[in-house]
Amino acid sequence: MGKKGKKSSRQADGKKAGGDRSIAIYTHCRHHFHKTLKKLSHDAVVSNVRKGYLQTTLCISEYLADGPDSQDPENRRFLKNLVNEGLVSAVHEKLNRCDESIDALSEGAGTVIGENGTLLTLTSDRNIEGSVIVPTIWLNLLIRITKVSAGSLKVSAGSLDPITQKKCVNLISNEIGKFVLHISDDVKCELYQSKDYWIQCACQFSLLLFNLIAQPTGVIDVEVTRALVKHEGLLSFLVRSIFWESNRPDIVALADGNSSVLDQMVQDSSSSIEGSALKKIGFASAGILAGMMTA
Repeated sequence: MGKKGKKSSRQADGKKAGGDRSIAIYTHCRHHFHKTLKKLSHDAVVSNVRKGYLQTTLCISEYLADGPDSQDPENRRFLKNLVNEGLVSAVHEKLNRCDESIDALSEGAGTVIGENGTLLTLTSDRNIEGSVIVPTIWLNLLIRITKVSAGSLKVSAGSLDPITQKKCVNLISNEIGKFVLHISDDVKCELYQSKDYWIQCACQFSLLLFNLIAQPTGVIDVEVTRALVKHEGLLSFLVRSIFWESNRPDIVALADGNSSVLDQMVQDSSSSIEGSALKKIGFASAGILAGMMTA
């Protein structure tokens, strides 16, 4: 088998493994929701997110905000009540403290079920096969509660009603300033005192921005765009990220060191674009900038 054939085989195996892992995590989160979270008050669940209980955050993201049961009326009401109790602000507290150590922000780690039924600790160690990377748990939750159906990124519709979703979008757009300031620093390239977290979050951040500025109709949200561009560093970050792959060998090396994690992140977000994760980030940034200029 030639090199191309071997690569295709590895990609197919990777997609299957990723699918198996997603199903295992979803099943675990569904069980945890019905066994534990559903019995708590909405305020108590949000309090767990604010305290850094990763299993609670993962459960909301993977089960309530996404997946087969996310459209269940009871689950949609539960998620809406969490938003009304301050879910977005609780997540923002974690993102805006991105200059601190991850250990100070994540408690009660818990476990998820990985491939072959093994238990995987929810830690920040990207070298644990199948582990959930901690900072991206928080970003993924925001991405999933702001999902729209528009554009080539093939983002599916979310589970919140339009009014509640717009409330989330406005909160995120106005409160994300400190996170933007740190992630836009592509000289230091560090979040949560880690370069690996920076590149992982940069990948997810472009998808979050797309969700924020795009309305379900496909029209750019002018109000949100104006709120976002006020944050120091955002526009220059988007411009520079377009050229990372061609002009920044240090960021290329950082991405290569996190290739398995990044490939999993962008697998569904821009599957029509061939190439590396950095190329896909650049493509997303160019699209976001183009959208902002029309607002």
